[in-house]
Amino acid sequence: MALRRAHADEYAVRVNRAVVLLGRRSPADAVRVLQAEHGLSERQARRYVNAALERPEGVVVPERTGVFTVRLPVSLIAGF
Repeated sequence: MALRRAHADEYAVRVNRAVVLLGRRSPADAVRVLQAEHGLSERQARRYVNAALERPEGVVVPERTGVFTVRLPVSLIAGF
């Protein structure tokens, strides 16, 4: 099974959670909590904690995007 990368909104939520955790815990404790809460490996959780250390104000959570496909007649497309 291939693993996928986190969506931008998932990444932001996890970094922001790490920022909150770092306000009350050591970085090592924050890593363990992120692992448990989000089912992450230690390495993944450490990356979120490191990102939170670089951005102590947190990050903006973007809205998730989607794909929108429209079928148009070729004659209409040719007009552009």
